[in-house]
Formats: sequence, C-alpha cells, structure tokens
Amino acid sequence: MVMQLLTAKLRAKDGKLTPADVKEMGDAFRRELKVIESVFLDAIKTYTLGQAAEREKQNRTHFFRRLLVRKFEDRFADERTLRERPEMLSRRMLPGFFNMLAVMFGKPKLENYEKQAEKVAAQLSRRSGGDHDWSSFYRTQEASRIALQAEIEIASYFRDIEKRLNWMIAVVNSSTIPPKETAAGEPWVFNQPAAENLLTGLFRDVGPALKQDQARQALTKQVGTETLETLDKVARRFG
Repeated sequence: MVMQLLTAKLRAKDGKLTPADVKEMGDAFRRELKVIESVFLDAIKTYTLGQAAEREKQNRTHFFRRLLVRKFEDRFADERTLRERPEMLSRRMLPGFFNMLAVMFGKPKLENYEKQAEKVAAQLSRRSGGDHDWSSFYRTQEASRIALQAEIEIASYFRDIEKRLNWMIAVVNSSTIPPKETAAGEPWVFNQPAAENLLTGLFRDVGPALKQDQARQALTKQVGTETLETLDKVARRFG
C-alpha cells in the first residue's frame, strides 16, 4: 500500500516530492492503516466469538455419548493403575469408542440419538430453572429408554462375538490418544479384557430387560427372533 501511494504521488508530481507531499502521504497511509486495523480487529472478534460459541455448543451437546459412557465410567483408571490392571479402561480410548458408535449407527442415526438426549436435557433444564444437573439427567426415565435402545442396537452387531470384538479393538486402538507422559513399560492399549470390561458395563441393562416378559415380547416384535437370540448370547457373555 505504501508503494502504491508513493508511485501515484510521484506520477502526479513528475517525480518530485515536497515535504508537504510526504506529510500528505503519511496522513493518507495512517487513515488506511486505521481501516485495516479496524477490519482486522473485527475479524478477530468474530472469530473469537465464534470459537466461544462453538465451545459452548460442544458443552451443550454430546448428551447421548455421555449417556453411554456413564454405563462404564466406573471402570476408568489412571495410568499407574492401568499398568497393573490393563483390563481397566483409560479415558484416552474414548475417541475410538465414539468412532465405533459412528460406524455402527451412521451419522444420521447418531445425530438423531443426540437430538433425543439433548431434548431430555433441555426439558430437565427448563424445569429446574436453567440449572443443568447430569445426575438428574442420567436418572430420567426417558434417558434410560434412549440408552437401552442404543445398547440393544449395539448388541445386535455382536452376532459373531469374537469377530466383532476384534473389529472393535482395532477401531478403538486406531484413535486412542497417546499418554501425556511416558512411563516405564509399554503404554496401555485397548485389549480384549478391556473390551469385555467395557461391554459388560455398556450392556448392563440388556440382560435384565430380556428377563422381563413384557419387554421381551416387545423386543421380539421390534427386532425379530434372530436378533433376540443374539441379544441373549451377548447378555450371557457380558452379563
């Protein structure tokens, strides 16, 4: 921009500049600089507000994912404990678990589950005057229904349990976050005992539901006898 102003002024003055010309150019440049600064600050403000809004949105979403993680969160352990008990779970595997859900459900169905869970949370928040209480959300009958429905759908994928377990382990490990600090020995990985431990927590409501005659009849109509047999097998294995 400085070169443009200088070139234009030199052409207008036949290559000769006076002190007044230099002062005029400086004033023009400072005016342009203020415009640039204003635009730049507006862009930064817009970006910052957008980032804050996105973070706030993220805090208000993923209710469904939290609902499922709740089923096995008592199995999480710190890195030191994991070295002694590798069948326990690390929170570093959650991105892989979420990827597994995305593959199993597909994006539209996963978003639908999220909307259902978010609706429950919004209703609860309105009743409590805007306060958000996760424990109350987890205890609602509607949230329990959503979780059970998702658990049954996930369990139906385990017709061939060993094959699905191996697939699950590969998917989760492909997205497991590396540990922040290196420690003696190999870092924790999502192995078969850990996968079975997770599924035992995740499917904790499937077995009891299958034992209720009314629920079992409803499930038979919903998923069919073949899938119901798969659910029985999963409940026996991870019950």
